Amino acid sequence: MKWFRSPMPADIRTDILIIGGGVPGLTLSLLLGRVGIQSVLVDPAPLPLIKDIKEDGRTAALMQGSLNILRSIDVWQHCADISAPLQTLRIIDDKDRAHPEPLLVDFKADEIGMESFGYNIPITALRAHLAKAVTDNKVITFYQNALANLSFSDHEVTAKLEDGTAVTASLVVGADGRKSAVRSLSGIETWERDYGQSAITCLLSHTKSHQNISTEFHRPSGPFTLVPMPGNQSSLVWVDKTDAVQDYVAMSKHAIIRAIQDRSRDMLGEIDLVTSPQSWPLIAIKAKEITGHRVALMAEAAHVLSPMGAQGLNLSLRDCAILAETIVDSLRLGLDAGLKTNLRGYEAKRSFDINSRVIGSDGLTRMVSNDFGLLKTLRRAGLKTLSPHSPLKTFMMQQGLAPSSDDSRLMQGEVL
Repeated sequence: MKWFRSPMPADIRTDILIIGGGVPGLTLSLLLGRVGIQSVLVDPAPLPLIKDIKEDGRTAALMQGSLNILRSIDVWQHCADISAPLQTLRIIDDKDRAHPEPLLVDFKADEIGMESFGYNIPITALRAHLAKAVTDNKVITFYQNALANLSFSDHEVTAKLEDGTAVTASLVVGADGRKSAVRSLSGIETWERDYGQSAITCLLSHTKSHQNISTEFHRPSGPFTLVPMPGNQSSLVWVDKTDAVQDYVAMSKHAIIRAIQDRSRDMLGEIDLVTSPQSWPLIAIKAKEITGHRVALMAEAAHVLSPMGAQGLNLSLRDCAILAETIVDSLRLGLDAGLKTNLRGYEAKRSFDINSRVIGSDGLTRMVSNDFGLLKTLRRAGLKTLSPHSPLKTFMMQQGLAPSSDDSRLMQGEVL
């Protein structure tokens, strides 16, 4: 890998230009680089180093298809020991005055013939190992800079960076997050929803074993989720009204530990903080199109979901897989990968998955985070229908926790 900071070299050309150096952008560059396709990766922040990894409480529950993508670029092997298997998803509709007893439903991976649904993995460490793989790849060039403008012609797209350098490619990929400059400069509009909620994340230690069970408490103010990490540790995702979250984060360490202890119902024994709590606003965003003239959007530039259901990064990695396959298949046939006609396969394959996950996540967020009596009754009635061996429960696990990967050879564990 070549790594440039200012001053930049002369204007350059590449096969694919990727804007955004998060997990999705790094993953796409590696998928392409493994088959010799040159890419330029641009991000204003430096690439993280493995030696600088610090625990920050942000984790992602990656399902088996996502792990297959990481295996294909030889990254999963470096993260397995710092991740924890997710063998059971436990949902608890918590008690209130109308329902004095909590309602508990377990979704077990072995019910659908799997050892685990996936693994909970620390995002900071994952990004650092991806960055190391990018650094070792000779056909990827990283520019520590920011995108200033895009200009398009019939045959190419040129990105002007903030220091004046121009990078020209056949296709620009927007992997630059929820405030995507690529999306904005391409004139692609979005649908957005603000839930008036925020999520608190941190890493916890506890005296009891989590037994590889991810526990999600459903409450009117939002879900409270404890996700296994190695040893007697768990990551917390606690959703509440934004004003309340600001108050919680401002609490003393003792006070917020007490609040977490109460909400966990002592299921994990005595709890302590490993990392300081951080908070993130809860919003939903969906780009109205994910392709344009020599543009493809992916990950949070294309969609932002509620953390409920652990769909966000899995959805983004499915974008990576299908976009990489679309680009590689086009180039192998001698076609221009940046033409809209050649991007239709990516758009077609991703449309249903993205739309269904965004709509489902939005509905689930509003259903769970609601104190309206009828909705609470319907929510509990729905959970009660999920007997241990019901066809509906099996279907929900297969589609929600182990979704079909028939449209992606990478997710099936095949080569690109």
